[in-house]
Amino acid sequence: MKISAVFFDIDGTIQTFENPPRIPESTMIALRKMKEKGIKLFIATGRPKCALEDFQKICDFEFDGWVTMNGQYVYTKDQLIRSLTIPSVQLEPALNYLESHSIFSNFATQERIVSNSSNYPEFAYKGEVWEKKQILDHNIYQMMVYLEEGNPEEEGFFDILTSCKSARWHPSFMDVIPKDGGKNKGIDAILEHFGIPLAETIAFGDGGNDIAMLEHVAIGIAMGNARDNVKEKADYVTSNIEDNGIYNACKYFGII
Repeated sequence: MKISAVFFDIDGTIQTFENPPRIPESTMIALRKMKEKGIKLFIATGRPKCALEDFQKICDFEFDGWVTMNGQYVYTKDQLIRSLTIPSVQLEPALNYLESHSIFSNFATQERIVSNSSNYPEFAYKGEVWEKKQILDHNIYQMMVYLEEGNPEEEGFFDILTSCKSARWHPSFMDVIPKDGGKNKGIDAILEHFGIPLAETIAFGDGGNDIAMLEHVAIGIAMGNARDNVKEKADYVTSNIEDNGIYNACKYFGII
């Protein structure tokens, strides 16, 4: 099988969840070997572009493109390919719901991540606190809403924000993106730009927001440390990130 493009999630896939995070040397070896073969390599992450600096500091590697904010903001080194924001008409009632229910949220613009409160929950990005009017005056690509998995307030939130859906990868919060969003949509934009067939693609991931892309590409590979619901949707489950998961899968499929 010919492989022309490989997509990688970041956290839990390329780099560990340690503090500070770490990239296994075997992963870097695999990346370099694929690059030498002319395979295009892409990042597909839930992170906004402005939250990639720490990753780029430890990953000394030039990827061919970036699918960020779960597919809403996609770009190469010199060109923006896809840009999709949350419809502003529904944003104000959603903000009112968050305020009335005292729900903390982050909001991702192209340039920064901001917050609706200074009462930061565990794991929350401590962004500058913006008033509702400031948030409404900007293009919002993604929200990170701090509702525990299974909280009934989640249903009420999406009753208001009907144009969006959850891309949850953590039990304590969910990424909220437009219904036409998702890493799979970002991948399609990349493939169209480079003229690469979907049949020649592989993706690696570990979180719930990776399921759409693992089901979409020709071969979806879940990391050994992935959640069970992710493994169930994958075509193949490799070893743990710290047990050379990416390298082992690339050898298994004959990519390197």
